[in-house]
Amino acid sequence: MALLLQFQGRGSVESQLFACWTLVEEGREVKESDLQKLIKQLRKFRRFNHALQLCEWISNERNQDPSPGDIAIQLHLISKVHGLEHAEKYFNSIGEFSRDHKVYGALLNCYVENKNLEKAETIMQKMREVGFMKTPLSYNVMLSLYSHLGKHEKLDELMEKMEEMGIAHDIYIYVVFV
Repeated sequence: MALLLQFQGRGSVESQLFACWTLVEEGREVKESDLQKLIKQLRKFRRFNHALQLCEWISNERNQDPSPGDIAIQLHLISKVHGLEHAEKYFNSIGEFSRDHKVYGALLNCYVENKNLEKAETIMQKMREVGFMKTPLSYNVMLSLYSHLGKHEKLDELMEKMEEMGIAHDIYIYVVFV
């Protein structure tokens, strides 16, 4: 019982991870939501390798298809742990039916984190074509990249595109300009 209490949010990330593995080794049920919380905690504390290992374990041991959200998280973790090339290979291995706005958004984030303007613009165009550019989130990511790279003319173009598409500006857009 003490292990379960630690796993449910008390104690360090390491103790939570240990509690999780202990429960698994004992053959006890570990809820998917608890595993997702643990992955979130590991990511928060920049324990990307451990988070990726847990994602891979879930995929391999649970024998269930991951949700697009799970795929997006794993894609981002692969980029952090193994690099952009491995993340691209993983993305290309994903069936088209599983590639939703979360998965495309995760790949866009990977390109932006690596400051790869050409690939970020290419994936953004693909997202437009498939109808995934309907919220400010992906625009914010691109605006931050343009700002970071000093591409001020691109900032204005993208803001105009948002207005044309009827995408409302949010607080994060204004942060880019400050």
